[in-house]
Amino acid sequence: MSRAVAMSNNLPFVLPKHVGRKLEVAAKRSWAIMLMATVMVMGGFHVYQMNVTASKGYTLRNLQVQLDQLNATVSELDARSAKMQSLATVEARVQGQGYVAVDHMEFVDVGRGSYALAR
Repeated sequence: MSRAVAMSNNLPFVLPKHVGRKLEVAAKRSWAIMLMATVMVMGGFHVYQMNVTASKGYTLRNLQVQLDQLNATVSELDARSAKMQSLATVEARVQGQGYVAVDHMEFVDVGRGSYALAR
């Protein structure tokens, strides 16, 4: 058995025992380091996602306020439009332009053929 150990020690790719143990300890530590790094990266990503979500919430709230203001403006403009299109307002504008109300109306019956042509 000592002969086999002696042969393996003569090979160029065999590491001394103290280096092998250092690699074993380093391998155990590397898992812990990798785990800690992964946890830190995932924690950072979680914080990033929370910030993005919170900022979208603030943006959404601001847009909701703007929508409410625009709906109020639309309601006000609809009321003004209805007032401007009311019959009393139209009559007042027509009288202001010099038109007079019609007293007697005559209609032409086009079904009988009694209509005039302009020449």
